[in-house]
Formats: sequence, C-alpha cells, structure tokens
Amino acid sequence: SLQQASLDTDLPVDAQWEDFDFSSPAGGNRPDGDDDYDYQGETRESLHDHLRWQLNLTPFSDTDRAIAEAIIDAIDDDGYLRTSCQDLHESLDEDGSLDLDEVQAVIHRIQQFDPAGVAARDLGECLLIQLRQLGQTEPRYLHAAVIVRDYLPLLGARDFKTLQRKTKLSDDE
Repeated sequence: SLQQASLDTDLPVDAQWEDFDFSSPAGGNRPDGDDDYDYQGETRESLHDHLRWQLNLTPFSDTDRAIAEAIIDAIDDDGYLRTSCQDLHESLDEDGSLDLDEVQAVIHRIQQFDPAGVAARDLGECLLIQLRQLGQTEPRYLHAAVIVRDYLPLLGARDFKTLQRKTKLSDDE
C-alpha cells in the first residue's frame, strides 16, 4: 500500500489510491459526458511550428536567428522555399550590412532540419538534400546524386536508355 511505501522514505502520505480518478485524462470527465472516449493527447503541429521548435534548439547569432525566422516564414506548406535567396536578402538587409552569403548559409542550416529536404527550392534540391543526409558513400548513392543533379528530367520522363547512355551506368547500376 501507499502508506507502507511511505515508511521507507519517512514521508507522510495523505493520499490513497481511491482518491484518484483514472477513468479519463488528467482525472477529469469529458465535457460532453463521453467517459468512454479514449483521448490520445494528439495535437497537430504545423510544419512551421516544428521548424521553429528546431530553430529554438539550434545555436544561432541574433542576426542568423532573424534570418532563419524569415526563411521559415517563407517556406510553403509543402516544405519548399519558394522565395529566392536574393529576395530574402533584400527584405532583411535594412541597413546594407547583411551579406547575401550569410542568408545562403542560414538556408543551408535550415535545410539540415527535419524533415529531410525542407527549405529546398525545387524537387532536385530536395532529393539531393535527402541523399546528402543519408551520408552514404556507396556507389549507388553517388550515382543517384549524379542522376538527380544532372538528369532528373530524363528520370522523370522514364527515358532510361538515354539516362543509361549519358551516365554510362549498366542496367543493374
């Protein structure tokens, strides 16, 4: 019992198991009276919320954090960064002290966030980010990166013969 367990710690225990309501989350009843409802505690977090959470866990200077927030705001619901680096730079460079390279560097850091491929500007960049995050150096991953980088339209068109000829890869590769 609880009181027997308290003897080991010399702490007083005023509560008994009967004092707790285990029938619903947090011990309360649902407002609609449906006590059989199984609440899973689910909340739907948006992509932007998820990215901001990761941003808060990542060390950034104040300037880079402001850049990162602007980048996250510019990411669409599909995870793509549709705003150009130049446009982001112009909107953030109020006093002329911000380098375009700094904006690009922060974009690359955001692209390391989860989900893999976020903040890519197009499908090819998204796939390359995903391949890079795999960190594989096996030939098949390197071949995949070359195909994505240089021959994605051929792959999309399923023109495997031309793709094979241009990459000099065998059927198996």
